[in-house]
Amino acid sequence: MYISEENLPPDLRQIMLAIKQAAEVRAGACVDLLMLLRLLEEMHRLILDGTFRESLPNTRQALYRVLQDLEEAGDWPYLPRLHIQALMQQLEGSTPMLVPPTPRSFEPFGGEVSDP
Repeated sequence: MYISEENLPPDLRQIMLAIKQAAEVRAGACVDLLMLLRLLEEMHRLILDGTFRESLPNTRQALYRVLQDLEEAGDWPYLPRLHIQALMQQLEGSTPMLVPPTPRSFEPFGGEVSDP
């Protein structure tokens, strides 16, 4: 875990404990654990696409400070590439930013080319 439990605010500590308890109650029940994981993924998307995106800085300097803080703390949340592209477009205004495609990996010695 990126953040130690003792450094969490009380409301987030309660959420973490509730999630741990929900997982423990469902131990051994694969389908029920999958339901919990899907719920957590849905909540992740809801926060990422909503309040998180709304709170992102809109200047390069402010974004740099946020990224620097994340790098120093090691608290990099999962941010899909699509969202990073949207962030870059937000910084550039409404002008779409051309982002090169993800490079394909090359397998030497006659292997096939594959997507990473």
